[in-house]
Amino acid sequence: GKWTDEESRLFDQAIASFGRGDWSAISKHVGSRTPAQCKSHNQKMVLKEEKERIRNEDSQRETKKTIEATVKKNKEPPAEVSTSTTPSRTVSPSPSPTTAHTDAAAVLFSMRG
Repeated sequence: GKWTDEESRLFDQAIASFGRGDWSAISKHVGSRTPAQCKSHNQKMVLKEEKERIRNEDSQRETKKTIEATVKKNKEPPAEVSTSTTPSRTVSPSPSPTTAHTDAAAVLFSMRG
């Protein structure tokens, strides 16, 4: 029959204490299951863990593909944007006081060291 939460908890404790394979000791620790039932439960848990591991790997692979596609898409300029290698620069004839102050501070800072 179905294992209770308590039986599963005791089973996990027994596996941690005795390792996989000493089904008599594990059965005694669980208290309500035979060694054969503990061995069978272990096989089911191992298969479940393996399926979960594979599902997680598949999910990680899909996530990686999505991220790579998004990065590639974002690196490609939209069709209406010029792909010229000449950088465009807008020069303001009279910078605002804040910009002038920031530029002056940057020049002074760069000269310090």
